[in-house]
Amino acid sequence: MGIESRQGNGPRFLVSTPQSNSDAEAAPSLAGHAAINLIGGVFPPAASFASGPILAHALSVEGRGELAAATMPLILVATIATIGLPEAVTYFMAQDRGRTTALFKRGVLLLLIPAGVATALLIFMSSWISGGDPTVHRIIVMSAALVLPSLLLSIVRATAAAHNRWGAITIERIVTAASKLIPLIILFAIGQLNLVNAAIVVIASTFTGALAYLALMAIPSSGPPAANVTDTELLRYSSGVWLGAISGMFLLRIDQVLLSPLAGAFQLGLYAVAASVSELPVVVNAAIRDTAFTHISDRSITSSNIGELSRVSTILVMVLCIPVAAVSPFLIPLLFGRDFSGAVPVVLILLLATALANPGSMAGVGLSASGFPHLRSLSLVGACAVNIPMLVLLVPSLGAIGAAIAALLGYLTASNICIAIAVFRHDAKFRDYYRFRSSDFSKVIQLLARGLRRLRAL
Repeated sequence: MGIESRQGNGPRFLVSTPQSNSDAEAAPSLAGHAAINLIGGVFPPAASFASGPILAHALSVEGRGELAAATMPLILVATIATIGLPEAVTYFMAQDRGRTTALFKRGVLLLLIPAGVATALLIFMSSWISGGDPTVHRIIVMSAALVLPSLLLSIVRATAAAHNRWGAITIERIVTAASKLIPLIILFAIGQLNLVNAAIVVIASTFTGALAYLALMAIPSSGPPAANVTDTELLRYSSGVWLGAISGMFLLRIDQVLLSPLAGAFQLGLYAVAASVSELPVVVNAAIRDTAFTHISDRSITSSNIGELSRVSTILVMVLCIPVAAVSPFLIPLLFGRDFSGAVPVVLILLLATALANPGSMAGVGLSASGFPHLRSLSLVGACAVNIPMLVLLVPSLGAIGAAIAALLGYLTASNICIAIAVFRHDAKFRDYYRFRSSDFSKVIQLLARGLRRLRAL
């Protein structure tokens, strides 16, 4: 089965046409790759959700907040330090896999300087981020040594994505999740789960899944490249991504960095639990978004399909958001303890933000994979311009709920700016992203059926 950009009266990216078996092998479906990626994407949030009650009972609400304050800065700084190079490597490598070896080496070398700067920055800011807690401060300083390994892993993962090695990425995520959850369970069972041990497990587990990529060393460059990519082209694309990566990470994580100094560790503890619960439906968005980026970059599908892709993925995200919202008022106090009841309204707000932001997320995929990452970045900059002032305004008085409201406003801003730009660039309409059609629901069924067939074939 091959993939068509358009068929009949409209885009049919989920519908395939009969082709030869060799064509099927050469162009696996977006649905199949998304299904594999979805399996891997489930494990990190599932591990976070499963470990949440363990950490809550072992550390208390305040201790849970201190753990977030100790581990989140590494993720934030490492994301900023990538300077958009992993996405640039995937974009150009997917277009021509003859560039694999050269792009991999250049990506690694170009990351060395930002890694050094990020390490120094993390150490310099550790006192302020820790809120004066000496234990949190020491953990942040120690985590700075892992900035470079984190950046190198991002280039390896980008190479896997460019070659549609979603199985390897899935294995990495499974191993990462298991190496986080299992040690936490053991430490809790023997009464040794404290802040320091929990932080070591959480930070170290980030890299254990790297073993899944050993097979990538055998990936050939698929012949000579049709055209080399200059450093200027690589850095121009990566800089366009970088601005959005910084803004996107601030939008996703800055609330957890600012909550402790603005409202205290207790409110951060509530928000950390709420964030881990609300991330469960995001796996659908991430699975389709990541695989679509590769498929559009190598022209397996076209950006004209993004409106349909957006509607279908939004339906899937909503299908997950609704039951999570329904059970949260009962399960959160039951699993985490009554002290965490304050996380329930935060979960509901964040789930609403997740569903409403999905259309813009898919519009951003179309822009980035079409060679305009800087336009997607503009939407995220606009979101940060809304989110950060609202955090400063709302968090001191409303705590975790204020942070969730600020996130909702930021997500809505990013989504609609991104759609507006995509409408202008791709000659689409706003209703292509928001107006559901009866055919969308049948395509959801097709997507699920195709994905299940691909998984059974593994």
